[in-house]
Amino acid sequence: KETNNNIIHTFSRMAGVDSTPSRQTNNGEDRCGVLNDDVSDETPERQSNQTNIPTSKRSDTPLHTLRHFDQIIAASNPDTFMFGFAYKRKSDLTSNQILHLLDQYTTNAASNTTLLFHLFNVRQRHQNINGVCTTLNGDKKSMNEFVNLVENTDFKNQLRHAASEPEGSDAKAVISKVLPILRAAGRNTTFGSMERRSGVSHMMALTRRYGPASTFVTIAPDDINSITGFRLTFRSVDNQTFPSMMTDEDLQSIREGADIIGEGHVKLPTSYINRARAVINNPHSSSKEYKRLIEHVFGILVNVPVSYKQRKSADYRTRGAGIFGE
Repeated sequence: KETNNNIIHTFSRMAGVDSTPSRQTNNGEDRCGVLNDDVSDETPERQSNQTNIPTSKRSDTPLHTLRHFDQIIAASNPDTFMFGFAYKRKSDLTSNQILHLLDQYTTNAASNTTLLFHLFNVRQRHQNINGVCTTLNGDKKSMNEFVNLVENTDFKNQLRHAASEPEGSDAKAVISKVLPILRAAGRNTTFGSMERRSGVSHMMALTRRYGPASTFVTIAPDDINSITGFRLTFRSVDNQTFPSMMTDEDLQSIREGADIIGEGHVKLPTSYINRARAVINNPHSSSKEYKRLIEHVFGILVNVPVSYKQRKSADYRTRGAGIFGE
C-alpha cells in the first residue's frame, strides 16, 4: 500500500498534478502547503547575531551529475579528496574504483557516511536510468504510448482522484497502467521495490524447476563481536602491527573488553560500546565481513559459488556434495 501511494504521488508530480491534501484556514479557505514568510518568532538580537554566519552560495549554472561528477564529489568532500579531484571521471565511479576508494588504509572514505550515501544514491539513480533507457530502446511503441498517457488530461484528473483516495478505483486503475513500465525499468535497481517483487517470481520459478526447498537457512552475522570486522575499522600503517597483525594477548583483551596497548603506548578501547561505535562509524568494514561470510558459506559449505564469482553456470549435478548433499 505504501509503495502504491509513492507511485501515485510520483506520477502526480511528473504530470504537474498537485497531490498535496488541502487544509482549512481560519477563514474557511483552502491552502495547499503555503508558508508565511512574513511571520518570524526570532528576536531582533538573534537576527542580528545570524548575520555573521557563513553561508553557502549557489551558482546560476547547476552541475550535472552525468557530466561533472568528479567536481561534485571532490567539492562536497574536501577532507577526503584534498587535491580537488577524485578519479577524473565525468560520470559515476566504476565498481572497482568505489572499492579502491573505500579500501584505503586511512579509512577516510569508508568512515565518511555522507560520501557513502552519495555514492549509493548515484549508483541507484543511474541503475534506474539505465533500466529506462533499455526499456525505451527495446519497446519504443509502448514508451510513446506511456508519454502520451502522462500528458493526457483525463489521466491527470484520474491521478488527482487517486491521490485523494489511494484505495479507490482510480488508484487501482493508475497502478495497473504505470506498473508494467516501472517493472521493466526498475527491476535491476538495487534495493528498489521492483527488485524485491521480482525476487518472488524468481523463487517461484526455481521451485517449479527444482521442486520445493527442503531446508531454510538463515545467516545472522554478529558484526559487533566480529574481530575481523573490528580490526577493519582502524586505519593501518603497515602489515606487521595492529590492526594488520594481532597477538594472542590482543585477542584475549578483545574477548574480555579490555584495552589494547598499541604503538606508542596508545590505548585502544575494545568494550562492547566502543566496538559498536567503531562499526557504526565505519559501515564498510562490517559489509566486507558480511560479504566474505556469505561467499564462504555458499562456496565452501554449500558448494554453490555466488553468481558474481563465476562467468557461467555449471550443472548442479557436477558441483559435488555440500553439507546439504548434492
